[in-house]
Amino acid sequence: PPAPSPSGRPAGVTETGGGQSSQHYNSLLTGLGKHLGELGAVSVDGTQAWSTQKDQDKESGQSWRIRYSKNILETGTNISISGYRYSTSGYYTLPEVLDTWRDDESQNNNDRRRNRAELQLNQSIGASLGSLSLNAISEDYWNSARKMRSLGVGYSNSWGGVTYYINYSYNRNTTDSDNSDKIYDEDQVFSLSINIPLDRWLSHSYATYNLNTSKRGNTNHT
Repeated sequence: PPAPSPSGRPAGVTETGGGQSSQHYNSLLTGLGKHLGELGAVSVDGTQAWSTQKDQDKESGQSWRIRYSKNILETGTNISISGYRYSTSGYYTLPEVLDTWRDDESQNNNDRRRNRAELQLNQSIGASLGSLSLNAISEDYWNSARKMRSLGVGYSNSWGGVTYYINYSYNRNTTDSDNSDKIYDEDQVFSLSINIPLDRWLSHSYATYNLNTSKRGNTNHT
C-alpha cells in the first residue's frame, strides 16, 4: 500500500476545507481528493449549511459532490465528470438565501436544484488548429417536476495573438402540467468571445468582445 504522508494520510490524498458566513447564512465544506495515477483523479466533498430566509424559520441541510477528471496526454484529451446531489431539502446556497432578503423583489426557492450531473470533454486538435469542447448538463429540482437538459459544443483557437471562442448550446426544460402532459421549453444560444492584446500600446492590457444571441431573439453585446 502507499506510504502515508507526514500528516498520516495515504500518499496521493489531499484535503480541502472552507466555509461561508453572513448574517443569515453559515456553511462548512470539507472534502478529500485522491490521485489515481494513470486512471486520473477523484474527489468528494460535502457542505453543511445553516440558513434563515426572510419570514422563514432557520433551516439546515447538506450537499454532496463527487468529481472525476483525467488527462490523456497522448491524444490531448481532458475529461471531467461532476455529480452534485442536494441530499436534503433544507440545503440552500448563499445567493439563494440572500436573494430572499432583497427589498426589490420576493424570491421563491421552492424550485431549486436537487441533483446535477455534468460532463466536460476538451479535445486538442493540433497546435495550430485549436481545441474542441463538449459540455452536457442534467438537473432536477426540489418541489418541482421540472428537469433541465443542456448540451453545448465549443471551439477555441488563437491567431496572431488574438484568441477567440465560439460556442453553441441547446437547452431544454421539461415539466409536468396538471393533466400530466409534457411541456417543453427550448432555446438555442450562440456565443462568441474575442480577446485582443493591446501590449503594443498598453502593457498587460486587452480588449474583449462578447456576443450572446438566442433563437428567442435575445442578443447581448459587451
